Amino acid sequence: MKAYLLLILAAFCVATPSLVSQTGATADKYSVATTQPPIPEEARKHFVMGATLFKDAKSHDDCLQVAGEFKQAADLAPQWPEARYNLALAREAASDYSGAMSDLKLYQQFKLSDIEARTIQDKIYALEAKQQKTVTDAAAKVASEAARVKALEQQFDGRWYSQDQFIEILGPMSARLSSGFDVIQSGSGIKVKGSNGLRSFEISGRNVRFTVTADEVWKGSGVKQHRHRDKVYDLAISNDGKTLTGTAREENSSADGHMFQDSTQECKLSRRD
Repeated sequence: MKAYLLLILAAFCVATPSLVSQTGATADKYSVATTQPPIPEEARKHFVMGATLFKDAKSHDDCLQVAGEFKQAADLAPQWPEARYNLALAREAASDYSGAMSDLKLYQQFKLSDIEARTIQDKIYALEAKQQKTVTDAAAKVASEAARVKALEQQFDGRWYSQDQFIEILGPMSARLSSGFDVIQSGSGIKVKGSNGLRSFEISGRNVRFTVTADEVWKGSGVKQHRHRDKVYDLAISNDGKTLTGTAREENSSADGHMFQDSTQECKLSRRD
C-alpha cells in the first residue's frame, strides 16, 4: 500500500491545469485537436477524493471505494492519463488484477516515453502473474475443501448399530436398513421397499439426518387400521468416528391424516466395521 500511496501522491502533485501538457499528448483515440479539452471540474473532484481516500485505505472495501472515485474521474475525463493510471493502481490494491490490466492497456494508448512504456508493459506482466496465482490458489483451495469434505463423509461409511438393528451408510446420500431392502441413491429419487423405508438421507459436515418410515396395519374391533410412522434422526459423529449421537423424533399419522402425539428421545448408534 505504501508504494501505491507514493505513486498516487506523485500523480496528485502534478494534477494541475497543465497536467496534460506535462504528461504529453493523449492517445489518438481521444485526440480531437492539437489542444486537449480541459479537465472537467467534476472529474477533478473525484480524482482528489480518490487520492485523499487512498492515503487512509486499509481494507479491500476501502480500495474499492477509491477505485470508484478514480473510475468516475476517468469516465468524465478520458483524456486524463493520471486518472486512468491511478484507477489501475486502486484496482490492483483491491486485487482486481484483470481490471487493473485493462486500465493500464488504455493508459498505454497515451503517448509515453520509451522508459515509461517499458515500465507499464512490465507492470502488466507482473499483474498477469498475480492474476494467475490468484486463480491457481483458488483452484487449490476448492480442491482442498473437496478432499476435506470427502474424507469427512467417508468417516460415516459402514454399519451403525442400535440394539439389534443397523443402518449401513454407503455414501453422503445413500444408505440401507438392516433389512437390506431399502436403498436410496443420489439423483434417482426415493425407492421404498418392504414395510420399512429409508428416505431423506443426507450427510452434511459432521451431521447426518435421515428418516425411517413404516406403514403399519392392524385390526381393532374387527376394523383394519392403518398408521404411518416416521422416525426422524438428527445425529452427529464423534471425534473418534465411533458413535453417532443425537435425537430421534417420532411422527405418527393415521390413514385419514390424523396426527398422533410426537415423541423425541435421545439416540446413539455405534459402529461395528
